[in-house]
Amino acid sequence: MRRQITYLFPRGTVVESPEAQALFKRLNIYYWEFVARHFLGDWGELCTEDDVRTNEHHLKHGLPLMSIFSVGDEVLWVVTEADRSKTTVLLQAKGKDFLTGSISQRRFIEILEAELRPPGSTHAQSP
Repeated sequence: MRRQITYLFPRGTVVESPEAQALFKRLNIYYWEFVARHFLGDWGELCTEDDVRTNEHHLKHGLPLMSIFSVGDEVLWVVTEADRSKTTVLLQAKGKDFLTGSISQRRFIEILEAELRPPGSTHAQSP
């Protein structure tokens, strides 16, 4: 008998960056392992409890969500847009190291929100 899995939020479209696709092919792994964990509320290797609280707040208030996973020698980001229409799987941008704290998960979400926000609109604040 098959067990029904209930995700915490609607899945929407899932897309992978070319760099993430190449990593998965090189390591012979499937991206869905990380996406499913993200949809189930496993935020991966977020660096602090504050980052987890931020994601939980974003989940409740319809703001972007982000999970971070170590994959081989790379860092994978799984980011869901605020309206939950799309989740993007991509490799960490060089110079943006969440795991060593040069940019926090909260700051990344703020940047992402600003880039996705239509001109003249407002948004809810993170805790």
